[in-house]
Amino acid sequence: MTDPISWEPVRAFVRHRLAGIGPVPDAGSTAWTDLDDDDPQKIASVIRAGERWALEEELRQLDDAKFFAKQAAIDISQALPWAQVAKQIAARNAFYRAHPDLRRKAS
Repeated sequence: MTDPISWEPVRAFVRHRLAGIGPVPDAGSTAWTDLDDDDPQKIASVIRAGERWALEEELRQLDDAKFFAKQAAIDISQALPWAQVAKQIAARNAFYRAHPDLRRKAS
C-alpha cells in the first residue's frame, strides 16, 4: 500500500513558493509552450500541475474509501438471513402478545 496523498501541505507549499508570480498558463497549453523553458511562469505552471495531481489523488483516495465502506456495509447486510430473522422477531412478538405476563420487566 502506498502512502496516502494529502493535498493541503502541497497547496501550502505551492502558495508559498509561487507567491507573486501571478497567473500562469496551464501546463501543456499553447501559451505554456510559447514560454521560454527558463520562464518562471512555465516552471510555476508545472508546479501547479503537480498540485492539481495531489488534489485529484486525495479525492480519488476519498472516493475509494467511500466505495470500500459501502461495499463492506452491503456485505454485512447480506450476511444474515433477514427473512428468517424477521420470522423469529414476528414469532417472539406474537408469543409476548399471547403471554404478556412472561415479558421481562425492568426492576
